[in-house]
Amino acid sequence: MTDRTGRKRSIRKFKRRKRFGGSILKHAPSGFLSTIKRKVTATCGIVIDVSASKLKASQYDHASDSYEKVSLSDREKMIDGHIVQRDCYSSFIIFHATDENKPDREGCLKGFKKFLICQDELIKEMIHDNFSNPNFGTKLINTKKQQLQEESAAA
Repeated sequence: MTDRTGRKRSIRKFKRRKRFGGSILKHAPSGFLSTIKRKVTATCGIVIDVSASKLKASQYDHASDSYEKVSLSDREKMIDGHIVQRDCYSSFIIFHATDENKPDREGCLKGFKKFLICQDELIKEMIHDNFSNPNFGTKLINTKKQQLQEESAAA
């Protein structure tokens, strides 16, 4: 190819490799949500969007029916005399949310014992598999380890 002055110029086009696509989709929150929605609707399920700012799941205490702000560094909460992991408890509250983005207190009161059993089973599995996640809360895991050791010593 020649330019205006008459000099010959070569144009080199390099193959451009796609850098982003599926790898980004796996980590993007909106991609994750769209994948979940697609899979749930494919299995005849229902996806309900919840407003996090209106529900305030991490601040709600179903036992006292009140909201208490907790710092992000606190991974555990004391609910009705039980230590619960904050993020698991938030998902429990979201599971028991009404259509108006408010917690269903009666549903929470009915399902709390089952939640505690599931949480204890999860912690026992984590202890058995020597799995530690600092985001889960080490205090809760250490408390459960101590309880298990006391139970085995008493038996």
